[in-house]
Amino acid sequence: MVMPLTDDGQRRPVPVPVLILVLLAMCWASLRIGLADAPRGDTASLSANDRSRWSTVAALVHHGSYVVDDIVLQRDPVSGRNVRDKAWYSIDQVRHKGRDGKEHYYSSKPTLFPTLMAGKYWLLNTITGWDIRTSPHLVIRTLLLLTNLPALVVLFFLGCSWARRYCQTGWSQVFAAAIITWGTFLTTFANTLNNHLIATAFVAIAFECCLRILERREERLHWYLGAGFCAAMATANELPVLALLGLIGLGLVAHNWRTTLVAFAPPVLLVGLAFFGTNWLAHNSLQPAYAHRSDGAEIATISATAEQLDGGTLLPEWMAAIPVELSQGTMIIGHEIDGRWIIWDRDGQDRLAVQYHGNKASIHEWNNWYDYSGTHWVPSKSLGFDAGEPSRLVYAFQLLIGHHGVFSLTPIWLLSIWGGILLWRDGNPFVRRVTAAILLISLVVFMFYVMRPLRDRNYGGNCCGPRWLFWLIPFWFYLALAPLDRLAIQPGRRQLANLLLLLSVVTSIYAFTNPWQPPWLYTLIESLGLLAS
Repeated sequence: MVMPLTDDGQRRPVPVPVLILVLLAMCWASLRIGLADAPRGDTASLSANDRSRWSTVAALVHHGSYVVDDIVLQRDPVSGRNVRDKAWYSIDQVRHKGRDGKEHYYSSKPTLFPTLMAGKYWLLNTITGWDIRTSPHLVIRTLLLLTNLPALVVLFFLGCSWARRYCQTGWSQVFAAAIITWGTFLTTFANTLNNHLIATAFVAIAFECCLRILERREERLHWYLGAGFCAAMATANELPVLALLGLIGLGLVAHNWRTTLVAFAPPVLLVGLAFFGTNWLAHNSLQPAYAHRSDGAEIATISATAEQLDGGTLLPEWMAAIPVELSQGTMIIGHEIDGRWIIWDRDGQDRLAVQYHGNKASIHEWNNWYDYSGTHWVPSKSLGFDAGEPSRLVYAFQLLIGHHGVFSLTPIWLLSIWGGILLWRDGNPFVRRVTAAILLISLVVFMFYVMRPLRDRNYGGNCCGPRWLFWLIPFWFYLALAPLDRLAIQPGRRQLANLLLLLSVVTSIYAFTNPWQPPWLYTLIESLGLLAS
């Protein structure tokens, strides 16, 4: 067995360099949070991504609603019209009809995480009186310290404990600590509100709970409870973790189905109810907002010409054919996309989508919440990353070893490939199963994103790395531990490993001011004029 357990009743002291690495990483993360500042200097929110969540947090606490209109819009003193507040407005927003019968703006992000953050902000606001609307730097930085820093502590603690458990040499433990504290994108995202860091922390805890149960045979209820709750919370923050949740559930059922049913299943159900419940409260729908990106079911077909549709008036025979009660003031609005119009009833605040196909127009229920006046999500604005990568083969290449590549940006994970081979070759049956499970999960998640439609093959937007894969880092770290003891006694290969770590550290600190920017490799390739137009 390549990775023997070392719990023989004697605890080895934690090497001093490990403590120093952890302390420095925490200080670095705290400093970056303390310096978090948007380019305009009006907020500590760094991108449209986190502004979308912060707007929900503010709306829940100050307006008791998921509607963010009063946060993202402000009254123009001259025209008296509502205009977008640049400090709060985000392209990651949707618009749909609310329970009051009127259209409103909402965050497109899943609702559970912002709801929990709102609880934390409510407590801060109640105790200190600090208001995120008037003191955004103070409040956002404080909440980031209370949220992201604990997540990093969990990841550092578990990573270093795995190193102590599975690595035999002091050099191996120190090198492993350097990987988890300085060599990943997780520390890069410490200064922004994001789901990736939180999901990864929950994944790491769930993994440790499973190791305690299945490897170390610790049949205690709290490990089952922890595995269920943390795997479910990770899924609530990263949808593809659902594959991991299912795999963990199957493994624990095979191991001890009674305890799994009693202790693992209830927290999963509880988190599921919270996830879908908050989504229902926000959107009156069980589907997350980001799932409403296409027209709904066809409800009618009418005979019409493009000229008639361009006329803007809904003819009486059309109204009679549409099984929706519409007012006489209903109009037809043109759209940027050819062959598409919108039926808009201003009085009833109802919308219908019109798709035109050769003198026939099909009328659809309104379900594209990203389609509203001024939206970013139209072809003329969805350029660059947002346009999507046309070729799935190119997309896969770029995600692996290209400008957004896992191995090109953080080459330290090449050790994970080597470690997987060693564990499969020399490990006991349990270690082999874990290795196979990690390979399976990594492959399933990778193919999930490669097979996404064009608009979703966008590398995570303007982001310094392949952020949708970050939650797999605890598993890759586990595999990377296997070859470290071999490297410890091979100076030549050890220097190569040091080089891989150095390149990974450079990547992790490159975007230290704001992780919402292109990777350094992409910027370099673009500056050399090597990117395809």
